[in-house]
Amino acid sequence: MSLFYFSTKRPFKQLALIFSVALLGGGLGCYCGIKMTARMTCPRCCADRGVGWLRSQLNTTESQNKQLDLIDQSFDKREQKLQTALSDANRALSKTIVAERDFTPKVSHSVEAVHHAMAELQKASLEHIFDMKEALHEDQYDRLLEIAGSALGK
Repeated sequence: MSLFYFSTKRPFKQLALIFSVALLGGGLGCYCGIKMTARMTCPRCCADRGVGWLRSQLNTTESQNKQLDLIDQSFDKREQKLQTALSDANRALSKTIVAERDFTPKVSHSVEAVHHAMAELQKASLEHIFDMKEALHEDQYDRLLEIAGSALGK
């Protein structure tokens, strides 16, 4: 028997299962992509390089760093709420998949809730980038957008 054995008795269930697995895989890929993008584009999230790395790339002054610290603190609170909402949506999707055992409208709704939470987190990360404009000189802001664009393009 082949690994890819398909019964002709239930082709719609099999297609729904394949679609569900593909959709969940895509959702997981989007989630991971957003997490990686947020870490690469946002100074606060840039845990592997740190805030200092980005600010050194921008050649910020001490005065600018103080302004950026306030912007980062504001974003931290918002990011935490959005991360919690995304985790909650993923847990709800997990429970729905187990309960429904098929790709149903409830599963579809749960997937959409996860996508909405991911989109809100990505928008907040980008808004954070744009909020930094007020603390930066034009050339620094241009460099910030270059760094963010480069990270998003990877």
